[in-house]
Amino acid sequence: MALRSGVDIDVVTGQPRETVEQTNRVRVRAQAEAHVHRGSRIRAALASPEGSVLQETIAQQLADRIDQLVRQDERCAVLLNLLSQWTHDLQVGRRMAIALMAELEE
Repeated sequence: MALRSGVDIDVVTGQPRETVEQTNRVRVRAQAEAHVHRGSRIRAALASPEGSVLQETIAQQLADRIDQLVRQDERCAVLLNLLSQWTHDLQVGRRMAIALMAELEE
């Protein structure tokens, strides 16, 4: 069986594979450049005073959503209770140490 030489054809488009690959490279490059341009515009907008408000709003909404998800998750609720208890215990211990130090200074 002899191999035939000829143009390598893309089975999807029916176009020469080299043409399809070149078109794809051009398309990918254009998409990347558009992405960079959009990112630059977004960064510039976020640097403005209005952008700061938007960032704070998004951050607050994210924090609210995380709090909501944590409250709905039993394991997270247990872990938060443990951390809260430990923090409270540490604060009590710190207050007691401060009080003892104050007594020693008197």
